[in-house]
Amino acid sequence: MTDPSPGTTVDKATYRAYLAALLAGDRGRCSALVEDQILRHPSIRDLYEGLFRRALYEVGDLWESNRISVAVEHMATAITEGLMNALYHRIVSGKRAARKVIVASVTDELHQVGGKMVADVFEMKGWDSYYLGADLPEPELVRLVRDIAPDAVGLSMSVYFHLGALKRMVGLLEQRFADLPVIVGGQGFRHGGKQALENEPNVTYIDALATLERFIDVFDKREPRKGDPL
Repeated sequence: MTDPSPGTTVDKATYRAYLAALLAGDRGRCSALVEDQILRHPSIRDLYEGLFRRALYEVGDLWESNRISVAVEHMATAITEGLMNALYHRIVSGKRAARKVIVASVTDELHQVGGKMVADVFEMKGWDSYYLGADLPEPELVRLVRDIAPDAVGLSMSVYFHLGALKRMVGLLEQRFADLPVIVGGQGFRHGGKQALENEPNVTYIDALATLERFIDVFDKREPRKGDPL
């Protein structure tokens, strides 16, 4: 088992206990460890980074190497989503930023927890997040961007083979909304793909939630973007 992400307050013993409970499907134990972590270190971002994100990455690695079944991988994902939903009341900031973001997984991508984490971080920063979940059809993304006129769009890719779908969505957004900032990230980039987006001027790769927070802090210093209807 790997250590938790560097820079978080989650200690090695807590991470290992959480991962073991997650793989065993012990929802109660996972919940208790989360509550204990909040009492000791009340940082939702550290919890997301040091427990949820790190553990799901390891679960994905175990599945790819045939050390756990797809059923266990789905169970771990479902437990994590339930824990995140239970924490929502701690996430919404009372201070609003007059900003909007649309967050979704790319077309054909069935994993959605990473995108939900991104949407939640935006909510913590006072943004209004429109979280669209997994496998979003490209025309539906364009339609919602047109209707909502967000300040930014976030796209999540958990499987490297969906890079083509990500590039199509980025290209479509650039064609229809030329000045719209797009952030991309996800476990799929661990196998490469960042170089395929290097020439996209409006695309920013986000490698961690701390990086996302810094991106938002810098972005919030800009003038609010006005939506340009088609």
